[in-house]
Amino acid sequence: MLPFPNVPTDNLYKFIALSGVALFFFAGGLLFVAQKDFFDQHAALREVTARMAAENENLTLRDSFPNAVADADTADVERRLRAIDSLLIAYAGKRGVKDVYDTGRTVVIIVCVVMMVAGATIADVGFRLWYKRLQRYQDIIIRADARKAKTPQGG
Repeated sequence: MLPFPNVPTDNLYKFIALSGVALFFFAGGLLFVAQKDFFDQHAALREVTARMAAENENLTLRDSFPNAVADADTADVERRLRAIDSLLIAYAGKRGVKDVYDTGRTVVIIVCVVMMVAGATIADVGFRLWYKRLQRYQDIIIRADARKAKTPQGG
């Protein structure tokens, strides 16, 4: 019968533990980068929405007072009304984008938090296995060797 090779389990436990630590920090970094990107997108969305609302108000005010505009013809009024309608449709579309944005942000946060919890759990399991199954006994052996070295070698 062939002898079974001695598997270096301490390296496996350390690999498990360090993989968990790496997963934890990867998820944390991903969450940080995603949050920064979402905040930038949210600021741009607010800017576009404010610009559309201002333009909508501007066109509404111009169309409210057609006598104030010199020689306002029917084609010009129709063009302005179409512009208002398109702005309202675009504004409604941006509201839909905001809902998608919020949903995407929530999903990314949940996934990153789950990955961080999984990474912390994997690291905890790996370090506990390493300590309970290997390191504790290695510490006992080292202490015993240290005691032997301290005892006088008298005969």
